[in-house]
Amino acid sequence: MPFKYILYLLIVIVQQAVAQNVGIDEKYQIYKHRFETEFLTSTENPHKTGAFLPVEYINSKGEKFTGDEVWYLGLYLAVLSTEYHLNTKNNRLKEAEQNLNQIRNILITLDRLDTAAERYFGKKAKLNGFFVRNDSQPNSGFNSQDQIWNTFYGFKMLKKFVSDTAIIAHMQAISIRFLNSMYSVVEEKNGKQVRKWRILDPNGKVLQKPEEMLVSKYAFCKIASDLADSNLFLPGSDNMFSRFMSSSARMGMYHRTTLRKHSHVYNTYGIAILTMMAFPEKGYKFSAKIERIAMKHFPKGTFSHISLSSCILYNHKPLQNKEFYTGILENAPVSGPAYGLKNEWNSLNLLACPWQDSWKGRYNGLDFMLLHNLVKIVFEEQKK
Repeated sequence: MPFKYILYLLIVIVQQAVAQNVGIDEKYQIYKHRFETEFLTSTENPHKTGAFLPVEYINSKGEKFTGDEVWYLGLYLAVLSTEYHLNTKNNRLKEAEQNLNQIRNILITLDRLDTAAERYFGKKAKLNGFFVRNDSQPNSGFNSQDQIWNTFYGFKMLKKFVSDTAIIAHMQAISIRFLNSMYSVVEEKNGKQVRKWRILDPNGKVLQKPEEMLVSKYAFCKIASDLADSNLFLPGSDNMFSRFMSSSARMGMYHRTTLRKHSHVYNTYGIAILTMMAFPEKGYKFSAKIERIAMKHFPKGTFSHISLSSCILYNHKPLQNKEFYTGILENAPVSGPAYGLKNEWNSLNLLACPWQDSWKGRYNGLDFMLLHNLVKIVFEEQKK
């Protein structure tokens, strides 16, 4: 092991030892500064190529790695929206306005990634919902429904807490485009063009097969309709079969037996967060069940943002008590989540993918920030 990495681990251990002397609110501010200065790419201008993209981890050489930028932008929007709410409630108006400015920047970034995507295929730029994940790295990946899981989650929290009409309208326009990008124009053998459930690149290559969309198309349409205050149920999405395939009962039976397998558990996360947003009552029961199962195989806190968000969005009761969540937050080292830690904070994201714990480096900490804000809102506001 390189000496630099050994030194870094020693620093982490020492910082962990003194972490108890730093309150979780103070730690939040440290994490926020750390994320915005180290784990966001250039932040001067959201219209600039490569700007405002979250970094997943930084290795011991200081090299930055990305891969799921749009996925993380959804979580970041949730952090900003909940932070905006807390700042507004506590009359921190300057900070609240900064939150709104950052939200605007992230929405502009999503537009930029959308506009840029066709250019990588030699096509004319279009604002149509087909996006590239990183417009400064051509091979970073494009549309996939898992990127939209978290984007819609961020939008849901944004709509809950932000009332700025221009921001809401901008979010709604992106929601409609992202939904339509999963219902692509397909040219049949007879030359006729029709639209079908699948994600295609501009050259017609299938990026997401129709069978992969089968279990989620109703949920996507329901969520997008709620976000946009409009009926956005595309053909083939609002029938008994689609509702059944998206139902929490069916998903619960299927994923209860596959949660131990990493190849399935990520899909379980997607189904859980979509179900929570699409089926308020059943979704809460399902997310609570999945959270309990997940914590048998993964750290405390896995998927906990889903049930906590259900408490906020639909007035449900929290699955665990406040001490459970604050204990997790207190365990987070002041230096931030990182590879090799001997507690919950040793993965790319504790809340959504704790099984990704083999990346050697420091992680962006959005999981801590989101959990912190959700706990504050659920336990310090809803009890009043």
